Amino acid sequence: EVEAQVAGTISGYVRDESGAVIPGADVMATMVGQQVKRNTVTDETGFFNFLAMPRGNYDITAQLTGFASQRTTAELTKRWRPRAAVRP
Repeated sequence: EVEAQVAGTISGYVRDESGAVIPGADVMATMVGQQVKRNTVTDETGFFNFLAMPRGNYDITAQLTGFASQRTTAELTKRWRPRAAVRP
């Protein structure tokens, strides 16, 4: 049996401490123990989306001037599409 190396999507919202969305935040997904890094920027609703990501564990960081940087983790497995809530 041959399996694809791409598992899917990591997506979520970046919000502040009050729960308000943060548009324009820089979000980076780094695969733990590998050199796989992807960057994106949240849209007007604070949403980010990383497509075609290999299976593995990821550190997700978000930052925007005027807010503290924040980090969370996500595990992307064969049948799971993680959502990450990041609050800078």
